[in-house]
Amino acid sequence: MLFNSINFLVFLILFLFTYFLLKGRVRVFFCLISSYIFYSFFNYKFLILIILSTITDYLAGLKISSEKNNLKRKSFLFISIFLNLLILGVFKYFNFFLDSFYNLISILNIEVKKIYVEILLPVGISFFTFQSMSYSIDIYNRKIKVEKDLLRFATFVSFFPQLVAGPIVRAKKLLPQLAVFQVFKWSNLFLGSELIIYGFFLKLCVADRLGVIIDPTYSNLMDYGGSVHLITSILFSFQIYSDFAGYSLIAIGIGRVMGFNFGINFKRPYMASSIQDFWRRWHISLSSWLKDYLYIPLGGNRFGVSKKYKNILIVMFLGGLWHGASVTFLLWGICHGVLLIIGETLKKIKYNVPNFFKQLTVFILVSILWIFFRSENLEIIKLKFLKIVSFENYFYNFSYDLFNLVIGFIMVCIVIIEDFIKEKKIKFSKSFRIFLSIFYLWLISFFGIFNGTNFIYFKF
Repeated sequence: MLFNSINFLVFLILFLFTYFLLKGRVRVFFCLISSYIFYSFFNYKFLILIILSTITDYLAGLKISSEKNNLKRKSFLFISIFLNLLILGVFKYFNFFLDSFYNLISILNIEVKKIYVEILLPVGISFFTFQSMSYSIDIYNRKIKVEKDLLRFATFVSFFPQLVAGPIVRAKKLLPQLAVFQVFKWSNLFLGSELIIYGFFLKLCVADRLGVIIDPTYSNLMDYGGSVHLITSILFSFQIYSDFAGYSLIAIGIGRVMGFNFGINFKRPYMASSIQDFWRRWHISLSSWLKDYLYIPLGGNRFGVSKKYKNILIVMFLGGLWHGASVTFLLWGICHGVLLIIGETLKKIKYNVPNFFKQLTVFILVSILWIFFRSENLEIIKLKFLKIVSFENYFYNFSYDLFNLVIGFIMVCIVIIEDFIKEKKIKFSKSFRIFLSIFYLWLISFFGIFNGTNFIYFKF
């Protein structure tokens, strides 16, 4: 079953209807079972991984909380982190590291028989392992109290709305909300529905519409001139933003209807005036996770400039690796790390540049690096850049899909206008917001792509 199919909408309606009929622990149990059923639609075999991660971190949390001996506390924390990283490493990175090993020994002229294991990547594995692991770390650092209710903790790890692609919600934020009986409120229904509708607009009308234009250019690089590759590279910035922000809004909206507050995951990232600002706005739940659980423990900016720059590169390298077991993701992460260091250096230089040009520069740099993110290998990246900078047959096959290009461009303009209005904090009346939601539903019905395309971040 695909997330954006009509089956999911039926599942969602039945889930919400039943949710508000139940009370207390029965409701929490219903949430947990619904999450497991929802995950089973993708691959029921991997439910064991979620359950294993849940039980391990639950028991580790109890032990870390009750132990007085610091060495024992560290041991239980190590078990929690090790098991989560082991699950992530085996299913997401095993063949990548195996490939790297084979490449290394080939350089040393050592011949070995190559063995590969076909491993199917569980949907959302990077999200639920990070969410579960952060709980153990927070218990160890005494930032939160231990959760003694296994049912409530299991629901926290695999909460239905944000199970497969985030946002990563911290235990400090979600567990107290799960302990409270959430009553139905019309205001939550209105706010949640508003987010869900706009999320589906971003996915169906923007991301999937742009995908129709972009995907063929990556599959058949030589069939298009440089102008097509340049335009589609820019449009991919809006495709991935609309796809992932769309899912986040749907998940956050479902939570809001239920009475939960997940926070925000995107804050108009293409309005950023620096790379640092971009990462404060893009995938906020992950970037803040990397900052709190990796950058600061490494030392952050406390031990001099050189150490700070080193920590930035390590964090962004691992951030790239989190997205996928590929050299292209690693390069994407490292390049962002380099840009962050350059940005930190430029802070020391006084210069007066209009904010629009800063935003445009950031957008161009980010769009260039999205080519690394989207490409499956280095050869595609090389050919893509050569096509863009080469003026030979530059407008070849320019009008290959003019209809979708025009529709896609209009949809992108709507997103830019929406983000600009929110950035300027312009407020609208409730009646006008209802009109906007109806307008987005109208756009979805006429211009949405209903071909069952999965969300991009499902594979992470």
